[in-house]
Amino acid sequence: MLQVFSRSLSWLVIIFSTIALSQAVGAETTSPAKLSEQERFFENSVRPLLVQKCLDCHSGDDSDESSLAIASRENLLKGADFGPSILPGRSQDSVLIRAIKWTHKELRMPPDKDDRLSREEISVLAKWVDDGAFWASTKLAARPSATEREKPLKGKTVETDHWSFKPRNIVSPPNVDDARWAENEIDRFLQNERRKRQLTAVREADRRTLIRRITFDLTGLPPTPTEIKEFVADPRSDDDAWRSLVGRLLASPHYGERWGRHWLDVARYADTQGDVGDIPIPDAWRYRNWVIDSLNADMPFDAFLQAQIAGDVLAQKAAATSEEVRNLVVATGFISLSQRFGNSKKDQLHLTIENTIDTLGRGVLGLTLRCFTLPRPSFRPGSANGLLRAVRHLR
Repeated sequence: MLQVFSRSLSWLVIIFSTIALSQAVGAETTSPAKLSEQERFFENSVRPLLVQKCLDCHSGDDSDESSLAIASRENLLKGADFGPSILPGRSQDSVLIRAIKWTHKELRMPPDKDDRLSREEISVLAKWVDDGAFWASTKLAARPSATEREKPLKGKTVETDHWSFKPRNIVSPPNVDDARWAENEIDRFLQNERRKRQLTAVREADRRTLIRRITFDLTGLPPTPTEIKEFVADPRSDDDAWRSLVGRLLASPHYGERWGRHWLDVARYADTQGDVGDIPIPDAWRYRNWVIDSLNADMPFDAFLQAQIAGDVLAQKAAATSEEVRNLVVATGFISLSQRFGNSKKDQLHLTIENTIDTLGRGVLGLTLRCFTLPRPSFRPGSANGLLRAVRHLR
């Protein structure tokens, strides 16, 4: 009996040791799924806050009055007179968080009452520490003046092969030997790539397969048994029957519902505001329906973008009907659906505007405009003043 008890106790020790070790490791590591989210949070919320509120006195330079440096994660883990400044996963025990809350026995940061961090700013840093204190690869840098921010653009050419900077080119379709794959330009491109990869095309799909493919593709729904039967029995040629089928599906309201989802993903559409309260947005559906209706109406893409970015301005200038004015205003839901930060509409408004601009850059320009907010980005293909003009427009 004693031997059994001893063996059981040994297993319990091993199990609890393993759990404790996994928790300790988990506090220091970040899963791949959360990496990009934590990076955005650090760059959008944590880095600007540390630069604005802390870096002037804690940069690590010899001229600083304090020995505590916050320019890197290593600096914070090392700490100063009171030990490590942060304990990843344990904000309540971290010297930094206790100091900015003014609950530390000796430290109060910032020391001046008028400069104290707001409740929202403290919650940002506490959340960052609790999530493991993710840190990007670069150290904090002091915020340069407006003149210094524009210097990298003057007389300097940056070489890049990023796709969004390349001009559009008209490319002639390649020549192919197989006449079966020379009926249109797209077929010729596909056949050319197959030939390069030493692939052989499969046999032609029958009508039953084709209607299932195209119906799922354009509407996201399967064809009904009646629709399959009618298409298979259509006496017209394959080309004519196909054109008629595609035209019917493009005219279906389900087409806009299916393909509007792609743009709504770009616009980071949600029925709630995100962040702390994740409060529902009662009229979010109006913007969603406008996107669907715009695709079904085959709205030109330039008008589609203009309405979402400046629909309220266009509504004031255009001689439009009341229905058109309403639709233009609804289209600006692209902007008003931006993620909220904090518990009220005015909390961290600059982060909401930054979120909108970054969404616009990623979705339309193929650019991460967030880099414009960094003090000294390694690559910034534009003017910081241009970014400020966008901020003024969105306010």
